[in-house]
Amino acid sequence: MQKAGFEVHEATETGTWVEIHGAHPGPTVAYRADLDALPITDEKKTPYASQCSGNGHLCGHDAHTTIAMAVALLSQRFADR
Repeated sequence: MQKAGFEVHEATETGTWVEIHGAHPGPTVAYRADLDALPITDEKKTPYASQCSGNGHLCGHDAHTTIAMAVALLSQRFADR
């Protein structure tokens, strides 16, 4: 996110947030997503399978985080209009 020009703030040891300032005053909008692991063994044989024995990202949170990053990138793009 830093490469995209965001100032990244740490909220927790594993959580971050970014702030996007628009060109005009207006309401504040917040969007959140989480990425966490479940206590389950990831048995798939793929390059993106969990590397941590007994833990896996198996419930869609990876997609949620990707979507949140896309929302931030698009918001930044349209904030200057």
